[in-house]
Formats: sequence, C-alpha cells, structure tokens
Amino acid sequence: MLFLRKRYILILWCPLLWWTTPTFAVLKIDIIGGVEGAAPIAIIPFQAPAGAAPKDEVSAIVAADLRRSGYFAPLDQATLGEKPTEAEQINYTYWRAKGVDNILIGKVLSPSPNQYTIQFQLIDLVKKQQLLALSVSSTAADLRKKSHQISDVVFEAITGKKGIFSTRIAYVLYLHKDKQPYRLAVADVDGENEQIILYSKTILLSPAWSHDGQWLAYVTFEHEAPEIYMQNIHTAKRERLSAQYAELKQATSISAPAWAPDDKKLAFTMIKNGNSDIYYLDMQRKFISRISNHYEIDTEPAWTPDGKSIIFTSGRGGTPQLYKTNLAGDNVERLTFEGKYNARASVAPDGKSVAFIYTQGNNSNIAVLNMERKTVQVFPDNGSTLHESPSFAPNGQMIVYAAGYKGKLSVVTVDGRFGYDVSFREGVVREPVWSPLLPN
Repeated sequence: MLFLRKRYILILWCPLLWWTTPTFAVLKIDIIGGVEGAAPIAIIPFQAPAGAAPKDEVSAIVAADLRRSGYFAPLDQATLGEKPTEAEQINYTYWRAKGVDNILIGKVLSPSPNQYTIQFQLIDLVKKQQLLALSVSSTAADLRKKSHQISDVVFEAITGKKGIFSTRIAYVLYLHKDKQPYRLAVADVDGENEQIILYSKTILLSPAWSHDGQWLAYVTFEHEAPEIYMQNIHTAKRERLSAQYAELKQATSISAPAWAPDDKKLAFTMIKNGNSDIYYLDMQRKFISRISNHYEIDTEPAWTPDGKSIIFTSGRGGTPQLYKTNLAGDNVERLTFEGKYNARASVAPDGKSVAFIYTQGNNSNIAVLNMERKTVQVFPDNGSTLHESPSFAPNGQMIVYAAGYKGKLSVVTVDGRFGYDVSFREGVVREPVWSPLLPN
C-alpha cells in the first residue's frame, strides 16, 4: 500500500513527465471516423456580390461544422448541380432524388465597408416547409464567429439539440524552445481564432471554465508548489486563491479546480499535513469546507449538475478509481471497478454519464460510464496508447480529449461512432476543457 501511495503521488504530481518534444503541424481537421447514418444535407454556396465577402466562406464553415457533428453529411459543394438562392427556385424532386431532407440557402450582403448582412433559409424538403429564415449582421472580423452561430441554429432546428459550434475549448500549449514555454490558450472548436490567455515559465495544469464563460481557473507552479489562480478571459484580471485565504497559505499544494454549476463554489484538491483531500471554497460566504477525509489520496473533483455531489479520483480501494460523495463527504459510493487505473472524471451536462481515463495494461483510453445502468463503454485507441483529460461538450453529444504527445486534440461523439482530430500549428497540446454554451 505504501508503494501504491508513492506511485500514485508520482503520477499526479510529476506533470513534467507529460511533456515531450513538441510536434509542428499546420492547423487542419482530420475526420477519423465514418459517417454511417449521417443525414445528407445540401448547403448551397451563399450568394455574394464581388468583394462582399471571401467566396463561399460562410457556407463552407457551416458545412464543415455540420460534418464534424457526425449527424450530417453535407453534399460536396463542387458537385451540387443546382444552386438555388431563393426558396422558390428549389426543385424538390431533384433534391429528394439525392436523398436530401434539408437544404440551406443564403446571401451575404455588404451594406457598408467591412459590414455584412447574412440572410439564410433552411428548408425541410420532405414537408416542403421553411424551418428558418433569419438575418445576421456581422463585421469582417466576426464573420467566422457568426458562421458558427448559424451552424448552431441550423443544427438545433433539425435535431432539437443545442449546437456547440460557437463554443470554445481551453487548453495548455507547450513550446519547448520558447522562454515562456507554457501557454494557456482558448480557441474555437475547429482550432481557429486561438487566443493566448497566459504565458508562463512554469507548468500550467487543469484549466476549468466557470459556467458563465467569463473565467478560467487553473494550476500554476510559479511559486514552486502548485496553486490555483482564477483569470478573467476578457480583462486578464488574475486572482491567486492562496493569497486571499489563510487556510490555503498553510497547504503544501492546492490543485484540480472545478467550478460548481452556479459558479458560487470552487472545489479543489488540497494537500495539508501530508494528506490529499477534496475541499470546496464558498466564494459568496468566503469560507472553505472539507469534503473528503481519508489517508489515501483523493483528488480531481467534478461536480454533478445539481451541485449536490462530487465525483472524484481516490486510491482508497487499492488502485485509483472513481467515487461519488455528497458535500458533507459522509456518503461515499465507488463508481468504477474495471481497469487498474480510472481517473479524471468529466460529468455530462445531464448527469447521466461520466467520461474518464480508463487504463488497462499499458494503454489508456477514454471511457464513458452510464450512471443509470452502471455500464462502461471504452473507446478505441485512435492511434495512441495515451489519452487524457476528457471533457464533455455543453450539449453532451461530444467529448474532447488529448491523444498522445502530439500537437492535436481529438473529439469523439458520445457513442464513439464518429470523431475528428484538430491539429495545431505548433507545440504539444494538453489538458483540453470545453466551454459552456456562450452568449452570442
């Protein structure tokens, strides 16, 4: 047991082992799963006067978004044949013969320099009904963002599920030759529009979004021991937790932050007097409460959607496994039994499933635990024997994770049937976490 405890500490608290020589790649999307069962959809290149906008940019972004969802198989725009721009131009017989149920048409107008108006219609070809007819204003700089928002409303109109194309993913980027090699970054879900939130000389770990999408909590080693900072992604305002609370100043380390669903509490791991347990900070009433109390390591808390329970990693059963407890810590339930090492839980927005790292033998995989049936689905290797940091999309339909020591992130649907990789321009990409649904 002593050997296990030391080994487990090594795995948790030696993140230097996670970083290797970075790869360098042009940003690109690689579809890594089949689209069997995906619904064909016609997305007609949006009509635009010369110089109004980059040719077909909006419709191309929407087509790429819907393809990456795994729900749709947009027809190749180069082989569409007919290209209507008005609803009355649609030949229903032609499109139904192609097996298409829905068609998206639109125009991009430029009422003034660098200002655009995007008009679009979504037509149900089976019912011969208009599902959407909207107009969106955009600047030149926001054209990609607005295109993602169009993808969101089209996805929801057809599936009834929230679209996540205008959400963002936070991650840690490592460039080994840079003077400040560690970077906390945020990018669109397709890897574009990268924004560096923080440059650091020391290791960065465990970014966590607040549910209002305004803050990232994360772990830094800038004062040697791991500590938690909170940072506003818009203003860059930073708050060091241990500088504000006397109890935290007495800790050996504080790490693994997790925001409660109402953003009023922050759960975290604290090592104090040689013991690693789960605590939470009530940010409204300014007090710290202990959740777990065990001689083995408890770490990596994740909230359930009701804010009443925590799912965490613990070695109390002999190997790292997932457990669930209430905030008083007096009702502990073991959740995982298969596999020698199960850790890093991410709870689905509906609370019905939990994604985690599943290790059996020398390989680690992404797995999903069905909380109702108590069954575990293990996803394939996807070309890597090392998977880490799963995070659910805010609509619960996809999971992002880091796959191997590479400059890419992988995304997979919750049923494991479809996925894609986002390759970044340079560096090693780690610790991804999906944002909540963001306001327009």
